[in-house]
Amino acid sequence: TVLSSPEPDRADLVITKTVDKSSVYVSENFTYTLTVTNTGTANATGVTVTDLLPGGITFLSDTPSRGSYNEITGTWIIGDVTVNDTVTLTIDVAAAATGNIINTASVTGNETDSNTADNQDSVTVTVRDIGGIEYLVIEPGYRSVPEGASVTYFASAYDADGNLLGDVTDDTDFSITPAAGGSWADSVYTSQNTGTWTVTGTFLGKSDFATLFVFDPDNVISIEVI
Repeated sequence: TVLSSPEPDRADLVITKTVDKSSVYVSENFTYTLTVTNTGTANATGVTVTDLLPGGITFLSDTPSRGSYNEITGTWIIGDVTVNDTVTLTIDVAAAATGNIINTASVTGNETDSNTADNQDSVTVTVRDIGGIEYLVIEPGYRSVPEGASVTYFASAYDADGNLLGDVTDDTDFSITPAAGGSWADSVYTSQNTGTWTVTGTFLGKSDFATLFVFDPDNVISIEVI
């Protein structure tokens, strides 16, 4: 009878890297998120992530759930990661040049990793240049809707001569007067509270405003014009 030795407990560090926007314009901000998990059967010690930011982006800030990140060396020193433990790091950056920007992060620890195939991950962000934007226009400029109705907004960028540079709806941040309540799903707003509210669209530091009137459909005075 041949007796086999049990497999020793080992750490298995897994890193995933994601980004909140896969396509941006020059000067637009976006955020990388790094997640490290120990899916092995032993604790990992001396865990370090290397994520040196590539050219074409400007570092703004970082927020680690544990440890510290140095944007100059690209090193995130975590320390110990126990079995099934997860730690995260977000890195806020701004696009500085056009092109496809590939960012790669890798993780290591003091122990032998049981699966090195998941110790590295990459994401790609495409940076475009809209160039010469002078002002933003969001539409519709005015809408009147009953409570609970939805409105879809659109945003367009123009140069100083009034020439249309392009539709930037997908990259525009929309908001409404907080007291209006309701909710946003990208550029679609679902109304809640009655009143006259201001909708704001912002793209690359340029803003435009629209008016939304939300009424109670059960309390409407109809006037027939003859």
